[in-house]
Amino acid sequence: MSRQADAVEQKKNKPICLIVEDDIFIRSLHRLWLKKILGDSHEVVCSLSVKTAEVRIRRSQKDRQISAIILDWHFKGEKGKDLINYCNDNGINIPIIIVTADSTVNRQASKFDAVVGFFNKPIKKKKWELIKKLILKHQIIGVAVA
Repeated sequence: MSRQADAVEQKKNKPICLIVEDDIFIRSLHRLWLKKILGDSHEVVCSLSVKTAEVRIRRSQKDRQISAIILDWHFKGEKGKDLINYCNDNGINIPIIIVTADSTVNRQASKFDAVVGFFNKPIKKKKWELIKKLILKHQIIGVAVA
């Protein structure tokens, strides 16, 4: 097998951490931190909206599992709870970590079983280690558990 084929096969076997964030700066920052804390253990991918995240989740069910979602709560015309409802309605159990600037969301988000963590923006450096622990705690060998 070629080196390139090996790299593709390795990438296929990595669990995915999905960031759902519409702000390009925040999204880039979250991606950078997740890659730093997770290293090569996960692939980190992004969606700009709830709708594009739904498509990515639906596609991932066919080949490899998304092991965690880092989810903003407020989007233009959408809410983070729309994605949580989509997952619930389709029997998809992916641990979700809410990251938002709106501190009032915590009460709303805590009502959902899939939500395993809540963090206010901006996320401080030491909080990223807690996020890593949440991501790793809720998965077994790359397969998410609820």
